[in-house]
Amino acid sequence: MLCGRPPADGHRQDAHATLSKETTFVTITCGFPLAKFLLQRARSTLVLTAIFSMAAFGQAPDKVVTWTASLPAEGLIKPGAKINARLEARILPGWHVYSISQPPGGPTAAVISVPEGQMLRQAGTVTGPLPHSSYDANFEMKTEYYRDSAVFSVPLTPAPSAKAGPQQAIIDVLFQACNDRVCLPPKTAHVPLKFRVAGPSH
Repeated sequence: MLCGRPPADGHRQDAHATLSKETTFVTITCGFPLAKFLLQRARSTLVLTAIFSMAAFGQAPDKVVTWTASLPAEGLIKPGAKINARLEARILPGWHVYSISQPPGGPTAAVISVPEGQMLRQAGTVTGPLPHSSYDANFEMKTEYYRDSAVFSVPLTPAPSAKAGPQQAIIDVLFQACNDRVCLPPKTAHVPLKFRVAGPSH
């Protein structure tokens, strides 16, 4: 509304809001400029947004889930041979990670891959444990997930250009972690894997 003369008693009126079921009416008087009112409202909204964001994302995904990778036989691989790497996830109590077989339309399914251009190549399909399955209130659907820990088998083979001796490769894991109240944003973990390519004498 337009500002008029101040009330006869000399007291300045405060801003007030009248709420109805259909529309929200905000009446601003001369004693409380519109710009100041909107600025305070904006500040309140930003504060609430920050509070909810900190509550939801107070945990970092790499602190909730720890990934490690290893090979049998002291990591020794013969040229042209195939070997299965052990990829393990350690999950904090109260949290879970969605499975590699999680159907689309809900949380992000775990995806395990070996980036190209390395001295190790993926040589088959990744396999994992049988996941838990139940209704997930975060997504309002049935989901598949792992709790506490999960071990995956990643088939690998040396690249033809791999030279004999110690090497290191990276296994990428895209995953999403949630608890019963909130979900963290999906994250890709770059898991190091040490290995040795056998020489002619092996």
